Amino acid sequence: MSSGLVFVGLSVAYEALRNGASVTIVDRNPAGDKASHGNVGGIAVTEVIPASIPGLWKKVPFWMLDPLGPLSLRTAYTPRLLPWLLNFARAGTASEIRRISTALAAINVRVYDDLIPLFTQVGRAGDLFRKGVLTVYESERGLGNDRREWDAKRALGVEVQELTAAQIREMEPALSSVVKNGVFTPQWSHIGDPKR
Repeated sequence: MSSGLVFVGLSVAYEALRNGASVTIVDRNPAGDKASHGNVGGIAVTEVIPASIPGLWKKVPFWMLDPLGPLSLRTAYTPRLLPWLLNFARAGTASEIRRISTALAAINVRVYDDLIPLFTQVGRAGDLFRKGVLTVYESERGLGNDRREWDAKRALGVEVQELTAAQIREMEPALSSVVKNGVFTPQWSHIGDPKR
């Protein structure tokens, strides 16, 4: 289960307790071991574009042929995965992306209105770091390839700041000279210790 789902579940349980309900939380692993172990604890309110986008399916064969690619699949498992892959491809149509992105943006716009009071109530306000996130590119072409996505995010209310190499290194001096440009999204945040 993803840490986001665990967080939502625990938030619902907490609110139910505050309203007088009796709550039992069942977890087959020690508290937080699986869902939050090793993740960055990102509060990615800027991520409003779904993973399935038009044309993504065309890249799948190349990814599978690349031993270092982002996708690996056991051949024997393919028949069981096929229905999910078809649904994933259907979710990548232009109309579905608009629908999903609009819904995600509407949900994400109020995240901090709910999250900050909750963290304050449970004594964890100091665990939330609203520092934004930096996406860097090694070429102008790299940023150009993602420009439609950044523009779509802007249109949905996500603050997007394009930066030069000098501006990026001012924010993060450890980055090498291979970085040519990038984007900063200040609304993104993270939690210091997701398991806690």
